[in-house]
Order: sequence, then C-alpha cells, then structure tokens
Amino acid sequence: MKRYPNWVNLLMEAIFVRAMRPFEWGSFDCALAACDLWEVQTGIDPAGDLRRYRTRAGATRVLATEAPDVLADRRLERVAERMAGEVGMIAYPAPYAQRGFIVLVSGSPEITLGGTDALGVVDLYGTGILVPHLDGGWATLPLTRARLAWGV
Repeated sequence: MKRYPNWVNLLMEAIFVRAMRPFEWGSFDCALAACDLWEVQTGIDPAGDLRRYRTRAGATRVLATEAPDVLADRRLERVAERMAGEVGMIAYPAPYAQRGFIVLVSGSPEITLGGTDALGVVDLYGTGILVPHLDGGWATLPLTRARLAWGV
C-alpha cells in the first residue's frame, strides 16, 4: 500500500475541513473519522461495510456483530486489526507511529463517553493524536496514549 505523493497536503486539508465539524455517530466518530483520514491519504477506506450505524447503540451493535468472541472493551481493537489487515495496512508498535497513521488510544473518557478505547490519527507534527471531540472538532491527545498503530 502506498500513500498519494501529496498525502501531507491532502491530510492537512482534511483535518482543517473537519476542525469545526460536530461529533456524529456513524459519520464523525473516532472510527470513521480515522478511516476517512486514511482514505484521503491512500484512496482506500478501511471502514468499508462498517459504515452502517447512526447512533452509539448502533456502533455498539456493529462491534458486537463483528467481534462477538471478544470482551466488549476489546472489540474496537479486534475490529480495527481486522480492518487494517484487510486493506493491507501494516501493524506497528505504538512508539513507531508516524504522521497520518491510525492508532488505538487507551481509555479516553474525555472523548468516548465511557472510558473505552478510541481510534485516532497521528497529527502532522507526529507528536499528537487527533480524535473527534464530543463537543465537535478535534481533541489532541499525546502520542504516548497510543497502544497500537497501523500504517504503510
């Protein structure tokens, strides 16, 4: 898998366009926003057929359906691993995450309505993680909060 030659500019524009966007399940939540930003860089949407919910309960049902054999607090991780593998993303230890990579963020009550994990994207500086904030726009978390990473 390769990123477009101008992926940095495309990512910068996509981040800027979403800077004031309101949080919305099934559109601008942690999983789909991360997948949207990956698609901007590569033309490949890791979320694929997971784009079928519009509420928090719907997101919970999708995760339960996609990873029924896993405890609830690990379902996002399992689904993210599967999505990444299906589109050819490479898994990295979190300390090796680079700009534009999708990362799994550990327990994020400030952004996830309950302290579970979230997906985010490493910012353009390579030092923070962008995750949709419940109040809209982006929350930036330190890269040290990442547990897993996927990229090129």
